[in-house]
Amino acid sequence: MKIVRFTILILLFTHMGSAIAQVTVALGGFENLSDQFNLDAWEKSVPEYLTSELSKSDKIVLVERRQLESVLKEQALQMSGLVDSSTAQKIGTLLGAQFVVSGTINKSGDWIRLDARIIRVASGHIKSETVRAKDSDHLSEMVELLTNNILHMLVGDRAYQDKIKLKTCPITYFLLTSAGLATTTIILNNAYQNKLDQYRQAQKLSEFDPLYDSANQLHAARNIVAIITGTAVLATFYCWIRNLSPNEILALHESGDFILVPGLAVDDNNGVRAGVSIHF
Repeated sequence: MKIVRFTILILLFTHMGSAIAQVTVALGGFENLSDQFNLDAWEKSVPEYLTSELSKSDKIVLVERRQLESVLKEQALQMSGLVDSSTAQKIGTLLGAQFVVSGTINKSGDWIRLDARIIRVASGHIKSETVRAKDSDHLSEMVELLTNNILHMLVGDRAYQDKIKLKTCPITYFLLTSAGLATTTIILNNAYQNKLDQYRQAQKLSEFDPLYDSANQLHAARNIVAIITGTAVLATFYCWIRNLSPNEILALHESGDFILVPGLAVDDNNGVRAGVSIHF
């Protein structure tokens, strides 16, 4: 009997390294509730981004989109209906999902928001997670932050993030480039003026053509570099303007208590899988 117990313990600890407690999630839609038509495209993009990011976690099993759409069609429901707790519970039960994630896209003042609702199918309990940014240029970063915090809430394998620092425009690079180009323009202009003076002061016929050609070449080079300098100055000004806006994406988490749920299962190879997941 002792040998049997010892063998079971060996099997348990041998497979503990590969222990994974998984949760099944049905990912619904994100409806654009703002008056900005350019955000209509996000109704498709946000779920696609979330699907891509959540599927990277080996602790999440996503319900296939086609399966979800099929069940919704049978129930004469839309994706937007999954924000309702009772509807989400019904659909989640039919799909065998433990959680349903859906949400809305909105604009609050100067901020664009992604408001996600995470509904636990078994209890109907809802938690919300919001990320917001100052403009619509940072969808991927918004979804990255939202994904991180959803994973934190569902499986607890990531630290909660309250913000993401955005990359700022490289104003220093453009400023130094502008200064270097401006200096080059001045040098070429001085060389052009000197060559032009030599041309005007030339007395031999054989000197006219070479000096005239050199002056023209320097004149053309100066103009080209001056145009590039102007472009670099405009880029510097653009970066300065962009860097004046907030360079963070912020998250807002609805506080609440979590329940630590242990998990233990035997896989097809008779390996014991153990782990814990965090639920609400």
